[in-house]
Parts: sequence; structure tokens; C-alpha cells
Amino acid sequence: MNLAKDYDVIIVGAGPAGCMTAINLHCKFKVLMIDRAVLPRDKGCAGMLKPEAFTLLKKYGLPEEVLSHPRSLTPRGIDLSSGRELVAPFRYYNADRRELDRWLLELARDNPKVEILGKAHLVNLREADGVVEVGIRRNGTETKLTCGFLVGADGASGAVGRAVCSIRPKTATCLSETVETAEEIDLTEFIGFIGRDIPYYHWVVPKADRIQVGAAFPPGETGYPQRYMLFKEVALGKLRLSELSSTPPKGWLITMLHSMSEICPGRGRILLAGEAAGLIDPSILEGITYALKSGELCAGAINADPSNPLPAYSSSLKPIYRKVFKQLLLFKVYRSKLLRLAAQRVIPQVKIARTRD
Repeated sequence: MNLAKDYDVIIVGAGPAGCMTAINLHCKFKVLMIDRAVLPRDKGCAGMLKPEAFTLLKKYGLPEEVLSHPRSLTPRGIDLSSGRELVAPFRYYNADRRELDRWLLELARDNPKVEILGKAHLVNLREADGVVEVGIRRNGTETKLTCGFLVGADGASGAVGRAVCSIRPKTATCLSETVETAEEIDLTEFIGFIGRDIPYYHWVVPKADRIQVGAAFPPGETGYPQRYMLFKEVALGKLRLSELSSTPPKGWLITMLHSMSEICPGRGRILLAGEAAGLIDPSILEGITYALKSGELCAGAINADPSNPLPAYSSSLKPIYRKVFKQLLLFKVYRSKLLRLAAQRVIPQVKIARTRD
């Protein structure tokens, strides 16, 4: 495919943040969106949508097939060290992540000025003379392009954020697989596991007639494939489920935010959205909500001021910053051993509810 040499906006990353940016950019802009993966892509993400993400997507006509069964889930935390459990007073919507990404790609393609390329790698970038120069490699061929603005929506370990920001959050390694069980699955909870032998956050999510099992391991963690398999065995035993078959575990990286200084909206003519900007809920590792919203805000800033959108974009992110700050405090409180010991004395031990939605 022969690419034009000039674009108003190039978006790196075709996940929720990148697609939401492309969807909302004014049709007067010529846009290229690229992704390293074959699109639509598979991702091991649990696909949990917060109510605010669900409400935002409904504005765009969220189709029913994007949601898995059960349609919504109650979060339940299980401490495998103490046996105590805690049910959250809210619900998540249960999305099929591949279907969600596929639908968002379709919406982006509805913009006639948006080109979308999979298996395209960003190899370099440079700001020069009021444009951004980028090199893109696809099918072994490198193409030099220029654009008015570059949007980095390429995730936790993306090249754009690394090139732009001096301080970057560390990344956690995640593993996830889909497991078919011998027993009928009637869980209506999104279950998160913690414990002495679980260094960060592990989960089990029902997806129709299967469950998705996943785990996140912090930087420097060694032997995590073996630890993951041990966790899966413990979790299935706790839920009284036996494995019938499973897909090979998929791996990816996710942002581990420890400080507000690690959040970066961009620099000059380069804007960052989603995890590329460091935007994630550090307490539960949920990034879809902020990816969707920051992509929407990024496009809005470019539409409103095509000459210099970064100040308006940074300002529009302030409500998200406030939420992330509160979640960061919650995460630090949770990780405090003293407070966890105190919590164990007041949180009653309960059994897992196994009721139908």
C-alpha cells in the first residue's frame, strides 16, 4: 500500500485510546492510525468496564455483542492468606475485549479521513520545523512520514511515551488465559485474589461458558510463569472448579503507577493518551476507562485548537488527575501491612456467593 507523505494527525496504537481519538477527530483532518498487531487483536485484558466507561460507550451505540455473560459482575476480593473476603458495593460491566476493540475499530473506520494499518511499527520520531517526522516499518519496508501532531496511544511500554517523557511509570507483567471447566459456571463475581504468595493482583472472570484467569506481577518478579500456574491451581480449587481445557496464556505489560509525576500528557506537538500517558487506576489496574476518556479529550483539544492543543488537553485532564490521585492514595493504604492487618480484624470471613444473575 502506498502511503501519503503528510497527515494532520498520526495515532500510534489502535486500542481504546487510539480509536477514541480517531473517532472524535474532525473529518477535516487527514489521519493515520497504526498498530503493531494484526487488527482486530487479541489481548488478555479481563475486559471489565466501570459504570462510567459503560455510560460513555453507550453514547456511541455500544452493541450488545460486545458484552459477555453475565452482563455485569460484582467485584469480590479474596485474601488467600487470611481467608477473608470483601464484596464491593458496585458492579462492573463484563466486556469481551476482542469484540470491544473490533467495534471501536469499526467506528474509527467510519471517519472517511482515517486510514488504519496493522502490523506497522513506529521506529523513530522527531519534532522539526512545526511538524513531527516519523519512521514506520511495515512488511520489512520503512516509510518516512510527517504529521502536524502525533498521538501516542501505544500503551504502558509504548515507544512514543518513552521518547517524550523523562519520567515513566514501571510496568507489570501480566499473564492471562481462557479456561473451560468441567463444572457449570454460575459465578456472578469478578474475583480478585491477594495474599502472601501473590505479590500483586490476580483475578478470575466468568465469560459465558468459560472463565478468564489472569495475574499481574510487579517489575523484577522472577519465576512468574511458575507462580502463575500455582495461582491458577489454587484459584480453581478455591472456586471448586476443575480445568477441562485452556488456551495458552497470553502475556502483555500494564502500567504500575506509583507517583503523579509519572503521568505525562505529552510534549510540544506530541500528545499521549491512555496508559501511554500513565493514566490507569493504580488500585485495580483498570485502564479502559481512562483510555476512552483521554482519547476523547485528546481529539477535542486538537479540534478546538489545531495550532497548539497540548495546553487545552492538559487542562481537560485535571478531573482524571484528581481521580487517579485518590486511587493512588487508596492503593498505598491497601499496600500498607499495618492497615491490612487492622482490616483483617474487621472484615468478616464469608463464603463465595454462587448465584445466577
